[in-house]
Amino acid sequence: MIYTTYWPHAEPTYPSVSDILVRYGIDPGAARTRHGLVVGADLDAGQLAALRRDRQVKYIERDCVDGVARYQRVPETSRVPGQYAVWVADGCYLQALLARLDGTLLWAFDEGERFFYAQLTDRQRDRLRRDPDVLELDDDQLDSAL
Repeated sequence: MIYTTYWPHAEPTYPSVSDILVRYGIDPGAARTRHGLVVGADLDAGQLAALRRDRQVKYIERDCVDGVARYQRVPETSRVPGQYAVWVADGCYLQALLARLDGTLLWAFDEGERFFYAQLTDRQRDRLRRDPDVLELDDDQLDSAL
């Protein structure tokens, strides 16, 4: 799984994973997708090394066979321990998803929204990343304005 980063002096400033794969001659049609979004690819050692040197690649995480949702980590000093922001696919029912995990919903717009905050143990977080309805899971961050 490939995580991109903002780079103000490049075109585009915030590339898609597909853009980066094409840059290195990797066919995005053979890449790993999650709900239609390209998130990674099978890489040989040379491709992996080249991607790690790319300034628009934040980091690369090994994927498992059944795929995992993207996980955006934040520095420990900025992290709210045990709280996560979660993005889900259309048609996913938040309460049902959390009930399967026994997680605690902290905040959501309403049942039809695709984004919510939850309190989870590490084990619940890892299980949630493997749920096919989950697109991305991020560490919750402390408000920098405080």
